[in-house]
Formats: sequence, C-alpha cells, structure tokens
Amino acid sequence: MDIAQVVNILDELLFDKTGSHLDFIQKSVLEGTLQEKTYSEIALKSGYSESHVADTASDLWKFLSELLGEKVRKANVKAILEKTNFSSAILGNTSSHITVTNNINLCPNNTYPNNNSPPTPLKSSTKLHLNNAPKFPYFYGRNNELSTLKDWLINQEIRLITIFGISGIGKTATALHLINEIPQHFDYIIYRALYFSPSLTTTLTNLLQIFSPPEIPNDIESKINLFIDYLTQYQCLIILDDIQNLFTPQKLAGTWQTDRTSYHLLFQAIALSSHHSNIILLSQEKWLEIQQLEKANYPVKSLILSGLDSDATEILHHQNLANQELWPQLITLYQSHPLWLELTAELIGELSAGNVSEFLEYQGLIVPEGVRSHLDKKWQKLAPNEQKIMLQLAQETAPIGISKITHKIDLVATEIVNSILSLKMRFLLETETTENGNLISLSPILKEYIKSRYLLNLPDKGYNN
Repeated sequence: MDIAQVVNILDELLFDKTGSHLDFIQKSVLEGTLQEKTYSEIALKSGYSESHVADTASDLWKFLSELLGEKVRKANVKAILEKTNFSSAILGNTSSHITVTNNINLCPNNTYPNNNSPPTPLKSSTKLHLNNAPKFPYFYGRNNELSTLKDWLINQEIRLITIFGISGIGKTATALHLINEIPQHFDYIIYRALYFSPSLTTTLTNLLQIFSPPEIPNDIESKINLFIDYLTQYQCLIILDDIQNLFTPQKLAGTWQTDRTSYHLLFQAIALSSHHSNIILLSQEKWLEIQQLEKANYPVKSLILSGLDSDATEILHHQNLANQELWPQLITLYQSHPLWLELTAELIGELSAGNVSEFLEYQGLIVPEGVRSHLDKKWQKLAPNEQKIMLQLAQETAPIGISKITHKIDLVATEIVNSILSLKMRFLLETETTENGNLISLSPILKEYIKSRYLLNLPDKGYNN
C-alpha cells in the first residue's frame, strides 16, 4: 500500500465532500494508523494529547464508514483500504491518478511528475504547500472582497497584492478561502507565515527548496533572481502572512527591523519583474515602500479589510444567541469585527445563556478577555507618542480635529501628525470628514479597552505623561 497516495486521495475526497482538507493531526492519525502505530505513538510524534488523537481518529473512521459503506475502525482500516481499488472504486471512471510529493499533485492523463527534475507546469497539477496554514472551521461573508481579489489575480494579473487590516479581521481566512475558488489557475500555491520574523535568506531558501533547484545560491541578490525565474517559469500563488512582524516594535508603523530591510528588495523585484505569478502579503500595518509602489502604477494593489456586512449575523446565529432584534445593536458595538463578535458571542453564551438583551444591560461596554489579549499585543507594539495620542482620544467624548489635539498633548506638531499617520497605518483610528475639517476618534471597543486598562486612575483632563 502506498500510504502517501491513500492519504492524498482521502484528502481530496474529504475536500469534495466538505470543502475542507485534512489538517495536520488528521493526516498524522491516518498515516500513523496505516503504519500500525498506536494512538500513544501517534500522539508522541505529533505533539498532541492521546485523547485528542483518539477523538480525531473517531471522526475519521466515521467519515470512512460513510464513504466505503462498511464499518471502519482502527483495527480494520488498513485491511479495508488495502482491498479497496482506490483509483477506480472511489474515484470512479476517470483518467486521473493521484500521487504525492510532499504536497497534493493531481496528474491527469496518467502523467506522473519526474522526481529528478522540476515538474511540468500543468494547471491541472496544482501543487499545494499549505501544511503550515491555519485551519478555519467557519468562514463568513467577504464575497465582495473575494470577487475583487479574483479579478486582480485572474483578469488584471496584479503581481503583488497586500491585504491589510487590524488583528482578527479575517486577512488570513480570506486569503486561504480564495485558494478554494481558483486552484486551477496555478501550478504552485504556497502559504508561509513570517510570525517569527525570519531573515530574507531563510524565507527565500525555504521557498526555493519547493522548486528543487540543483543549487541554491548564497547571496541575497542571486536568491531573489532565481526566485523570480521560478515565478516566470511557473504560475505561482504565494501568500506571505504576518508581514507586520518584520517591523520594529515601539517605532512608527512600517519601520523595518534593521536586518529585515532587504525584504523590500524582494517585494520590489516581484512588482517590477515580468512574470505570471501572484504574491499576496498579509499585514496588520502599512509601510511606506508598498504605498509608493502602488502609487507608481506598477501592478500592485492593496485591499483593506474592515468589519463584515450583513454576514456578521451568521456569527451570532452560529452561537445560537437569542433576541435577534438586538443583534444589529451588538454588531454595531463591536464594529462587525469577526473575532470580536465571535469572542463576545461565546461570552454571552456562557454568561447570559445566549440572552443578548441581558448582556446589553450590563453597565459599560464589555471587552472579552480574548479581545483584550489581542489589543494588549497591539498596544505593546505602539511607539510611546502613539500611546499618548490613543490615551487622549480615549478620554474624548466626540471626534476631534488634529489641531485641537496639539493643545492637549505635550508634543510638537510634527510628532503628533506623524504619530496620527502611523496610527492610521495600523487601522486604529476612526476618521470622518466634516465642514470643519477631518476628525479622528477611537472605536467604542478601543476606547473602553484603554479606559479600563490604563485610565482608571487618571483624571479626564488630557494626557501629557
């Protein structure tokens, strides 16, 4: 039995049935069981608890039982799969065969890739490198955003796309959901998170290894050139997540870490070079160079994610909340932010048995601990002057003009203006245009977070220290 082939086929069948691929632990359970390992051994290798492995296995056996029409258990799964003619009995009369090279590879017309050379770029043989991608059990809305992204990728051939938005707004979920709708257009689809701020050398080496080059050069310039060559040879969709982690904490938005500035050279090369691939960058904050590339009319575009529209009600419906007539009020309070709403809905379920009316009667806006934790991380990355402005805005009872802020904070005008621009690049400010000029403010949730976290013992007079 070719275990890798079996796992790959089951992964495709699960996707056809549910719209979701096997995740890491599901694959680990299936592979381990077919290798006749115990749940304890699988747990040790995968890093999960034995009980979690057993629960995952139980769900897998149920799926296989439905698929094969006979009772599947750990004890008999290998025997049942061995006697099943997978390529014909399960897949039906098709000319397609499936093989695996550390990823999913669908090869039609009985064509198999040559492992000794780079694979032939066939759109029907898309290679997915998504092992490190997070799994989202639910996805809400974003139809307009997905339509825009598909238009940029397929019709306009935009080489470099950046999706911006505050933490938890749905950048990663949207980008990964996009993959489900356009896989046939690409030879390679790759996801990499830069959570730990890897060097450009590390990132490029990691990406180049996917294409199995005879040799990977040592210097950055040659690495970038080779990478662009592969973007030209193949049609690739590459998602790079957590770009904001390449920036320096406690500095203004988009300030590169000293040894990470070379990433800009990569992004510039992607935008300026002629190729047929698409790179999507996900970030919680903007940076100057990407804005300049977009303004210079290169094939570069950015999409800013804000709260959900009417689809936000799906989150509350999924949590079985009561008082549907009050849902719009709850959604407005939490700005249709999917993560904030989800955490709040869970809190309402635990605290008020799903009664929205009772929850809204509590004095003051409630900031769930999960939301507070996200905002803590964001706050700690702000520059000191940005924190001063946020503290002042939290005390304002109405939107305020920038000129008025200069009289309330002990900073020179240049520092205030630059800090406000930086906060806008982090998507932390609300702005509105009036006859009297532009006004800025904080959202109710941010204001309540700052008040409860930092202003309880301060007078409502302005913040200078």
